[in-house]
Amino acid sequence: MSATCPTIELRTIAGDVIARAELDPDAVAVVALKKALAAGRDEDDEMLHNFLYDGALISESVLVRDLGFPTTGMAEICVVVDSRPSFQWRHCTLGQGTISEDGAIYHRGGTAGATNGVRAAAPLPRGARCHLTFKSVGSHACFGVGTKMVQLSENKYCFLYGQDEESWAVAFGFDKRLQAYHAKQKYEIQTQTAGLPLAAHDGRAQIANGGRDCILPVSFMLGDDGSLSFWVPGGEDEALVVPFNVPKDKRVYVVASTVYGSGMIEISQAPITQEALIPKSLRPDQAEPDTGHQPPEAGKAKGKGKSKDGYVLQEAGKA
Repeated sequence: MSATCPTIELRTIAGDVIARAELDPDAVAVVALKKALAAGRDEDDEMLHNFLYDGALISESVLVRDLGFPTTGMAEICVVVDSRPSFQWRHCTLGQGTISEDGAIYHRGGTAGATNGVRAAAPLPRGARCHLTFKSVGSHACFGVGTKMVQLSENKYCFLYGQDEESWAVAFGFDKRLQAYHAKQKYEIQTQTAGLPLAAHDGRAQIANGGRDCILPVSFMLGDDGSLSFWVPGGEDEALVVPFNVPKDKRVYVVASTVYGSGMIEISQAPITQEALIPKSLRPDQAEPDTGHQPPEAGKAKGKGKSKDGYVLQEAGKA
């Protein structure tokens, strides 16, 4: 052990040791700590990290020698993970879509006869709930998790994810059924819920198909045990669980795909506000003034029909 090169121990918040290293006293501390962290992991870590020493955040510019590390013994550094990149889009096929500057929205490019996907910037932490909003839903849409090896487009209409060993997905589209896919194996999602736009038909989960004005929020969570649970509108109190597990040693990212011409998929770590889910044309401040006259057909629709937001309305238990 060198008296001039302090020895540090990188630990998680829970106290688990990640790595040990000797640091050059003339090095920028954060740069040296990131190198030590990378050396202590089996693969590149795309998460953002902050480092704490004695409870204080280590700044980006301070040198190792200015931190007051002991010249003998071990200095413990706490590594704090910044999970924001896990909830930001980063990867899509060049020329077939765009990602907003803040990584919140993927906007499909409108390529005909193709399916386009998008992947988050960093792996999804286990136990963290991810919120997605599909703005316009076509014949094929899906969401879930996948490794960094997943494809980002296909020259046909399809459920892009869950078709190989690298991804696990929940799919829906014009046939309204909620299905789970992994390695080309298809599983019907079971539910007893019957609230719109989620409905139960013979015990099978269905979801309303949409169109240009359809805005569909979903959320899901990858458990520590590898379980994949998700929630959809109308079934907020019922966590639907896919019948397969994601291996615990797999580092997986949020993925989603759509075929709708100019469809968008928004990602967030927090629930999307209710107002943001309402199409602009249907918001009270955008609605036409009430003249007191009821359209001739108003009030006649019963059972099956189509709402202004694009959802197919069904009586509970009917398809």
